[in-house]
Amino acid sequence: MRLPLSWLSDFVDWTVTDPAAIAERLSLATAEIEEVEQQGKYLTGVVVGRIENLLPHPKADRLRLADVDTGKGLTRVVCGGTNLRTGMLVAFAPSGTTVRWHGGEEVTLEPAVIRGEKSDGMICAAEEIGLDERFPPSSADGERPIVDLSAQGFAVGANLKEVLGLDDVVFVISNTAITHRPDLFSIVGFARECIALELGTWKQSPETKLPKFPKKGEIVDSVNETDAITRYFSCAIDISAIGQTPDWMARRLVAAGWRPVSLPVDITNYVATETGMPLHSFDLDDIKGTMRMREAKAGETIVTLDGVERKLPEGAIVISDDEGIFDLLGIMGGLRSSTKETTKRLLLHAAVVDPRPIRRAMLATGHRTDAGTVYEKGIPDEAADRGFARALELMLAHVPGAAIASPLHAFGKLGETPAIRLSLPKLHALLGIEVPARDIRRIFRDIECAVTGSGNALSVRPPMHRRRDLKNAVDLAEEIGRLYGYANIAPELPSAALRAPERPARLHRLRDGLASRGATEICPLSLVGPTLLKRAGVDPTGATRVENPLGEDTSLHHSTGLPRLLEHAARILPGRSEAVWTFQTAHVSGEKTAERLELSTVYVPVGAPTLVELPALILGAQLRGLWENDGEGLTVSPLTTAPGWAHPGRSAALSLRGDVVGVVAELHPAVIAAFGLPERSAAATVDLSAALAAPLKPRQVAASAAFPAISYDVTVKADARTGVAALLERVRAADPLLETAAVADAFAPKASGDGAYNLTLRLTYRAPDRTLAEADVQPLHDRIVREVIALPLP
Repeated sequence: MRLPLSWLSDFVDWTVTDPAAIAERLSLATAEIEEVEQQGKYLTGVVVGRIENLLPHPKADRLRLADVDTGKGLTRVVCGGTNLRTGMLVAFAPSGTTVRWHGGEEVTLEPAVIRGEKSDGMICAAEEIGLDERFPPSSADGERPIVDLSAQGFAVGANLKEVLGLDDVVFVISNTAITHRPDLFSIVGFARECIALELGTWKQSPETKLPKFPKKGEIVDSVNETDAITRYFSCAIDISAIGQTPDWMARRLVAAGWRPVSLPVDITNYVATETGMPLHSFDLDDIKGTMRMREAKAGETIVTLDGVERKLPEGAIVISDDEGIFDLLGIMGGLRSSTKETTKRLLLHAAVVDPRPIRRAMLATGHRTDAGTVYEKGIPDEAADRGFARALELMLAHVPGAAIASPLHAFGKLGETPAIRLSLPKLHALLGIEVPARDIRRIFRDIECAVTGSGNALSVRPPMHRRRDLKNAVDLAEEIGRLYGYANIAPELPSAALRAPERPARLHRLRDGLASRGATEICPLSLVGPTLLKRAGVDPTGATRVENPLGEDTSLHHSTGLPRLLEHAARILPGRSEAVWTFQTAHVSGEKTAERLELSTVYVPVGAPTLVELPALILGAQLRGLWENDGEGLTVSPLTTAPGWAHPGRSAALSLRGDVVGVVAELHPAVIAAFGLPERSAAATVDLSAALAAPLKPRQVAASAAFPAISYDVTVKADARTGVAALLERVRAADPLLETAAVADAFAPKASGDGAYNLTLRLTYRAPDRTLAEADVQPLHDRIVREVIALPLP
């Protein structure tokens, strides 16, 4: 948005006159001023010249020699402009003037010799002196048209900056800085801000009263068929001619970023900029039959003012008559109903429209306009009153023969904004300072809020133009903070006790222990979908549902970490030459189970494992080792009921201090098939909330063995019915000299199809007080083999 200072000065009697200071205050409190633009920057020293003679350049076909009368005599210039003619008034920049060469970089002119001919100064194109908006090129002007001032009637030698009135200062603001403040898309809105920031006082009221309307006259037959229009005004205006836009209005429109078109259109653009209410004037003779304000149907089209036929989305707000749609309301008018040189009757209207269909229509058509940009922010209803009255005032004052020709057509009520309760202690707590009560009341008065109440409790009613952004006590606190001045709030670092959180040492030991054994910890997303749970053999009905999920695949909070681990294993397994072993510790929950901390781990082999390399046995041994390192005894025992992800015949319970805390098992064949994993992959889960709940028992440290041991291997026949754990327990209890009994190997012949295999046990004997001899151990070992293991001796 562009704010000419002279336009703001219509409403503000400045106490701060420096534009830089005004811009700084607005930037700190309202919206960042991106640039303070001095109009006519490249017009300093540029004068009106007249071409007296034109000669061809003797050495260049595209250049000519021009003798220019600058009011101080003739100056010869070499010029390449294609639209030059004798007697033409031009913009002449003498040597020493800074211009934009071909509209690009800045260049300070100096006398030069061009192809052997002297040239002193330059005849300027519009883009070289910043007048490209004021004098747009036409298709007949050639590649670089020279500014033609002939129609302006300026005196030769006149200062161009002065005669064009380009001595204004323009504040340039990005629309994104005020997107939450629809009231600021206007000169009046920023005038209010300047008053509130004590940069000046009101010079004149921004309010304009509606004129008297005739009781009789042609009433446009119109019907409103949509709830999207909340406030509406229209009337017919007879005119004798289109008229000429006054210079002061044209200069302001150009400064604000508009290109003057015709007087009725320029007035509506002028009022839109001044009041923030986009309006439109139609040629009343082009409206046939009943005018209907309605929602567009699918497939309908309109030819807009730019001559483009556009397909309208369903629900776009349009105006139609008996011949079809002639206005895309809030975005752009139609070509058929536009004002023309022959127009004698106007229909002026102002409509406040719900911003949602406006935004949807712009996105659907890909057509963004200045009016639509304002409409999509939410125009305050009261803007229609001010904008319509101001447009009528300018129409009647400047359009030749303008006279109101119909009664006023209006509907919609303003209503009032709700009052907001404001606690001063809460306000001070939000801001971090105590603002004096008199300053609080002054600030609310300056932004036109009505304040009642006393003491620490106030009731604040915002004005209608602030209805969309002042809705609660926090919004009011923000107003007090920015208008009182953030500089008045002393910077203070927040104070709080900094205490390191308690480190769950046992949990970290378990994680570090798994990592040191070769497992990789991953942290997958804790949200899953029912499809993934079903693939993993987990019932999705037991998972906690997310109230507002991003999608179906993240609609549940996981009840176990295994599904994401399995998904990860399936993704990284192809091409690997070594086993995949991953784990995670995460909080899991279910609809009927309390939240708990769970350790989940997956082991996927590469190649066919031997019996001693079976993943389930590896996981069980590793988990037992972890707890043994922590001074606990984790035991493996038969499992009565296996979870859905586990193989029912190859699963076991993990128990700690007599309580089952987890499961270790090979994956169910259906799960293996669903994820494309190798046969005999395994997984385990441990309820860490239960496993880590009890305090650790004191660890007993024993001295290292002082005497050597003797070991024997014993191989027995076994099958799926063999209770290896029970066998080992019996062997370990056979004699005090037997230090350890463990599985050393297991081997199944390839030809065996009945599940039989050879199990090798390693028995280690040691005495605490002497070195054992072969003669001491052999009889004992033979007895254990014969009586406990029940094997015949040779």
